[in-house]
This record gives sequence, structure tokens and C-alpha cells, in this order.
Amino acid sequence: MVGIRKWIRSKLDSTAHGKGRRQGQAMRDDLPFLPLSRPRGLTPVPSSQDIANRSQSFYNYGLFRHLPYELRRQILINAFGGQTLHLDLTYARPLVRKLTSMDLSNGIERAHYGLGSELVVNMSRSEGWQWFSCVCHRRLGYSESEIDERHTANKFYQTIEPCDDQCLKGLMCDNGQCGSACFVGTMGWILACRQAYVDGIEILYSTNTFHISSMDIVSNIPRLLPHSRLSSITSLELLWQLNSFQFSKGAIEDFIEPLWKDPTKQDSMLHTLCAMIPDTFPHVRRLYISFQCELVPPSDIRDNDNISKVESIFLGPVEQMLRILGPGRGKQFNVAIQRGGWYTMLWKYYTLLGTRLRAESSDGLMRGKFWKSLCPSGNNDQDVRGDYGYWICAGWWDMDAITYDHWIMSNWGCKWVGPTDTF
Repeated sequence: MVGIRKWIRSKLDSTAHGKGRRQGQAMRDDLPFLPLSRPRGLTPVPSSQDIANRSQSFYNYGLFRHLPYELRRQILINAFGGQTLHLDLTYARPLVRKLTSMDLSNGIERAHYGLGSELVVNMSRSEGWQWFSCVCHRRLGYSESEIDERHTANKFYQTIEPCDDQCLKGLMCDNGQCGSACFVGTMGWILACRQAYVDGIEILYSTNTFHISSMDIVSNIPRLLPHSRLSSITSLELLWQLNSFQFSKGAIEDFIEPLWKDPTKQDSMLHTLCAMIPDTFPHVRRLYISFQCELVPPSDIRDNDNISKVESIFLGPVEQMLRILGPGRGKQFNVAIQRGGWYTMLWKYYTLLGTRLRAESSDGLMRGKFWKSLCPSGNNDQDVRGDYGYWICAGWWDMDAITYDHWIMSNWGCKWVGPTDTF
């Protein structure tokens, strides 16, 4: 059996490098899309045939078949629900598990999900599209010693936001959270039997928060995952890299500048993403979107109120999307932009609303969020403090190397805030 596997693998690898195969970037474009039609569904739908097969399905469920659905559901939520999960798709060589003799009980720090130690790149395999998922171990903030070190380096914000997440680089794990806790751990369960799959897959998608930073997934997700699964997702964290910025790994197509050149465009990548979300995730109740990109206007079209243009051009399509999703009890929508722009926009709304502005921060407005109403008027206390709106959040930190005055005066305009203004 081992020999057969090795022979098949060698043939697959040789085919991947063989004559007639497209190479380079052209080959990379072949995303692992779902087939146009599926021969059969794994999840049964209510029907006479389903009712006839249900007794056999539950018989294969073992002792679990004797438990009521509510109890089964709670057990599965405790097992692999209620977490934040990273969903990633990269074009690279696959990772392979490596046996290690490292003593993990001696306090030696290691990477999240064992990257580089237990999981290493398989150099014997060719590059291809690789799905990957792990549990997010992002902390909410820094320790006191870390805060002191950051102050020395002139970094004063104290929170760790979804836009800062580095789990996929293996950088977020505490020693106590390493090992099997880094992985979702659902595969064995959902492969056990059909009823285990039915119960488990519903818990997996509907009770977890999915953190997606890959633009390959974000822009193509309706063709990568079944709609029935996506429609059950209730919590999302999306990072939109719409141009190259200081934390980009490489060159990224610029989807921002064309909107600055023609703000009336309706067919941009931003508009496509905003139109996709209500159709793909109709039951989402918690949504965090971070613009992981430079929203600064080109120098030839800047004026003293650039931040209002940012709000109209880039937050406008997002607000239209949020209106389609609609208000509802328990819904929470958050949109993050780079910190320099956020601070200027905060000042704009403080100037307009004064003490009626709802703002929250745990580090003296180094970072934070403020509320923007989506009510029709938005000019009275009831609207401003109502539940129909979203939080505008401070996103990626863009002020390390450039002075405060430069950001206020040059990039965002000085209509709403000057270099000496403070709260």
C-alpha cells in the first residue's frame, strides 16, 4: 500500500511539472473552485427518503443518539464552537507534521500551531493551493512589561485588534495555549458518521467567528465554499487589502486610487465586496471589516477636508451594505480604517456632535472606536444614541515613522482638527 501511494504521488508531482502544464502566475490563477454541480449532498434535507434513513443514521451515532438535540449541541459547542478560527488559502508548498523531541513542558517559547517546529514546509512537494485553518489565539492587549517596552519605542496604543492579528505567521501564541489547542479539531468528529457530520458542521459554521485575511478567499468565497455553509455564518472578521501598504508582503493591485480618480465608479473591487456580503452571509450578526490599505488621496487632489472624501468614497459603499443587512437586536458592525484617518474623522464628529458623540477607548484615544448612526436624520440624541449604525474603529497603526502634524495637515486636511487640538 505504501508503495502504491508513493507511485501515485510521484506521478502527480511529475504531471504538475510536466509538458503542457501552465507555469508561473498563470498556474497560480487556478483557484480550487467548487464544481458547478455536486453529485450528492453530505447534509440530508427534509424528505421522505431522509426520514427513512434517519434511524440508520442515528444507529451509527453510538451513545450520542440517546441524547436530546439541545444537549448534543451544547457538548459540540464546548468541543469546537464559540472560538475565532482563521481560514486561509495560499499558493505554496504544503506543510507537513514533523516529529520533534522538544520538551514542551520546560517553558520554551514556540510558534503558534507549531509553525517551523511541528509543522514545516514539505520541500519535496510542488507548490499549489493550500487550505489552512487554526484557532485564533490573539490576545486583547499587552502585558504591563510589554506596554513599558512599547512606550520606550514610542508605541502608545495598548490594544491588539483583529487588524493586528499575526496568528498565521505563528506569532500570537502564549506558551500555555500551544499544541493541540491551536487546531480546530473537528475532522475526526465530522468523518465519524453522517449524523455526526450534520450536527458538527452546523456548530462549526454557525457558532464560530471566521477571521479571513486572504484576498483570494475574500474576493472569491462564494465559489470556494458551499452557500449553505456560508449562509449559516453569524460572525466574521474580514481584512481587505485593497492596495500595498507598509505591512504588505508584496505588491498588491491598487483598487483604491481608481476610486480617488473617479468617485462615481460602481464596479470597483470595494463595491463588489460590499455587494457580495449580504448575499453570501445573510445571517451575519457580528461583522468586523478592516481596510488594510492606504486610504490617503493622491497629492494632486488633496484639500483641507480629505477625510470627508474618505468617508464618502470608501465608507459610503460599506454603509449601503450595512443598510441592506439591516438593524437588529444583538447585531454589531465594526469598520476599521488606518489610525491617522480615524483620529481625524473622530475629531470631525466630535466637532459636529459634541458630547452626544459615543466614543470608547481604553488607552487615551491612541486607539478606540466611535459610533456613527445610520438613522435617516442622525441629528438628534435619539438617532445618535440609537442601535441602528456601526462603530468606526482605529485600524492599523500608520503613525510610527511620520509626525502627527504631517498626518493631520497633509494627508487628511485641517478643516476639523489642528496640530494643537486635544480632547
